[in-house]
Amino acid sequence: SADLWSFACLVLFMLTGKRPFEDLESDRSVLYNVTGLKRDPYIPGCLEGRLRAILNGCFSRDPMARPTAQDLLDDPFFANVPVPCSE
Repeated sequence: SADLWSFACLVLFMLTGKRPFEDLESDRSVLYNVTGLKRDPYIPGCLEGRLRAILNGCFSRDPMARPTAQDLLDDPFFANVPVPCSE
């Protein structure tokens, strides 16, 4: 579940060019204490619909509430993403 939280951070960074929790960068505890965060990461309004729902799910503070990797692979949002290698 930590990997899915990190995945959401990476996706958000790739889409916006800004790191989630950039203002907390000096506080390394954000890396180790997700549940202790006082707020959710900012997701711009231009990211809507299913993508927004996926990011919100991955950013859930409750690890059991986050989607699994298989959940994401099965999500229709990712249905048309080409698989570069099937080895």
